[in-house]
Amino acid sequence: MGIQKRIEELILVALISMNVLEMFNLLPGVAGFFKAVMSFTAIGFVLYKVSLSEVFFGVTDKRIDFFLIFSYFTLIISKFVQYCISAYQEAEILQEFFGFIITNAVPGENGFLGFEKIGFIMGVTLLVLISIYVTLKVNFKEPSILSTIHIKNTKFPMTLITLFGFFIIFFNPVMEWFTLVIDTPLVVIVLFVYIFKMHDAGKNMDEEEILFKISDAAETFVEDFISLFHSKKTIFLGISALLALHLVADIGGYMIPYAFSSGSLYSEGTSIAQIFGADKAHITVQSEQIILLFDYILSTLGMMLLLLFPAILWYMVYRNNLGRFPKLILALFYACLVLMVFTPVYTFGRFSEDNIVGVKITANSINDRPFIKYMVIAAVTFIVVLALSYIEVINLFLNYLLAMIGLGFFGAYLYNYFMSTIAYYIGFINQLALSGTIDNLYLIPFNAIFLILLSIFYMFGYLTFAVEIFE
Repeated sequence: MGIQKRIEELILVALISMNVLEMFNLLPGVAGFFKAVMSFTAIGFVLYKVSLSEVFFGVTDKRIDFFLIFSYFTLIISKFVQYCISAYQEAEILQEFFGFIITNAVPGENGFLGFEKIGFIMGVTLLVLISIYVTLKVNFKEPSILSTIHIKNTKFPMTLITLFGFFIIFFNPVMEWFTLVIDTPLVVIVLFVYIFKMHDAGKNMDEEEILFKISDAAETFVEDFISLFHSKKTIFLGISALLALHLVADIGGYMIPYAFSSGSLYSEGTSIAQIFGADKAHITVQSEQIILLFDYILSTLGMMLLLLFPAILWYMVYRNNLGRFPKLILALFYACLVLMVFTPVYTFGRFSEDNIVGVKITANSINDRPFIKYMVIAAVTFIVVLALSYIEVINLFLNYLLAMIGLGFFGAYLYNYFMSTIAYYIGFINQLALSGTIDNLYLIPFNAIFLILLSIFYMFGYLTFAVEIFE
């Protein structure tokens, strides 16, 4: 076995082991730090193998690949610092190292700019230099992103916008989603799928084959996804998928942690089991406790369906098969919707913290709500919708209405995400401008570009997604 495959195997074994331990809260903080570092490394390695130069320019150049990935990682040093902060208390051996990183992360009195700012300056400067090099030395070929969107005499600005856009729209959020939110359930699910497949088929698939199938699945996913940006016909599908991933990520960021641990990955809180236990303690009648349990279960299921809905619609468009939803799913969705409106176990809105961007989903007590009455209404809704769905015209209407509700929720969710992002960048740019230092003034135009790209991405992306669905 070659050294490259051996490294892949070691990384996968370590990640799978740590992810399984983390699922059962058996992973100490310092080990979580190493898991994050290995997750970063694994995704960077996949992007290197995919070859970003080929994706962007249609020409494979491993030197460009290396410097692109290096520059993107320097831009997210703040995430590395956050992992150091979260692991500091439990780190005995590396506590001094973590303390050094945390202390020097931001500008200090000694004149040191801080790791985060130095990383950002290095990253944006490298991307500018790479764009100049590509403008002078590289000819775009098909299929590639720039061969699709390049306009004559705009080679440098389009290259720079593409490299910046890839970071702010794809690399930055995906690195957070796949290392903080999605990687644990994703790796474990993929592992179990292959184990059960092996068992059902009665094959003696060895460990190496399973591991390399997981590795190949990750690489194939990235290649297939990025290939959507190679054609004008599919570029909007790629943009829509990135938007839908925001909601899928929050299933891992909120719904799974609320179900199995305390709070969410983004904020402290109480698990849904603890909230249910507190509500249940106020009820003495067992039948009412069972009804309360079903309310919590159906509300959680409804929220997960709403979060998954854009991804499901996207997949239907991607497969060019916008069929109708099964009758039971229709009836269940509308029943869950009744509970989500009148006994809202979950609410969502923007983060109030200045340094956090995104949508915050919060679990709530429903003890003060007449949940029994609304559970009866939900049950009646389920029966009525199920019966009416057998009538062709009504079934079509219910499917259209479901699509409208899903798109409406998607729009409200993205609006909150967008406004949170706008507020963060405007506040940050204002701080940079007020400081008046050369290093901060240097960063203003790059953050302004990020803000413009994100604004176009959210507004244009949602509109094109809605148009794709209705067309």
